[in-house]
Amino acid sequence: MASTEVKDYYNKIAKEYDSSRFDNTYGQFIERQERKFLDKHLLPGARILNLGCGTGRFMEYCSDGADFSEEMLTVAHQNYPNYSYHLCDAAKTPYEDNTFDAVICFHVIMHLSKEQAAAVLKEADRILKPGGQLIFDYPSRSRRKLTRYKAPDWHGGNDYTKSEIAESLNGNWDQAKWKGVLFFPIHRFPKWLRQIAYGLDQLFCSGPLKHYSSYLILSLRKR
Repeated sequence: MASTEVKDYYNKIAKEYDSSRFDNTYGQFIERQERKFLDKHLLPGARILNLGCGTGRFMEYCSDGADFSEEMLTVAHQNYPNYSYHLCDAAKTPYEDNTFDAVICFHVIMHLSKEQAAAVLKEADRILKPGGQLIFDYPSRSRRKLTRYKAPDWHGGNDYTKSEIAESLNGNWDQAKWKGVLFFPIHRFPKWLRQIAYGLDQLFCSGPLKHYSSYLILSLRKR
């Protein structure tokens, strides 16, 4: 599922990943929005999988973590040692059918083609219990068309419309909630202004223009 290039990249940056991505005002801005959504919409369950858990971000919401990068999982074990982890592809996990009450999957779909994304969502369907919850994010096609942004390589190189995501889901879900993340180009704002802009960004990310946010978070319930 994931190319050797992608896996090698994450193995290489694993030790510096948290400090380079989230020990700054830009990364903290994004994570604050993501956590706010999880706090509001993730229903407590007996068993929750962090699919593509990386270095363990969001493990405090979960019971299990899975990732394809050995080095990222090594850091996850160090950051959150009291959890169960598996080294595996997001589209081919070792879990049995109907195992989890919820699955969260952040910053994974952004790297995948339409076919690959469909395979990951199909796997989430398989391992979720009936009535289980799936929460994941993906880059907004509307935003990228508006800004004419084109990723230089595979890293966040894909984007999707809501209808493409729905097609990939095969109709086995009820849509619960969705919102945007990062409406404004916060990385272009002075650092002192970023926290001040948070509330306004959240307002746009939750309103009628939310599909123009950089990313969309979708919460679904399996039928």
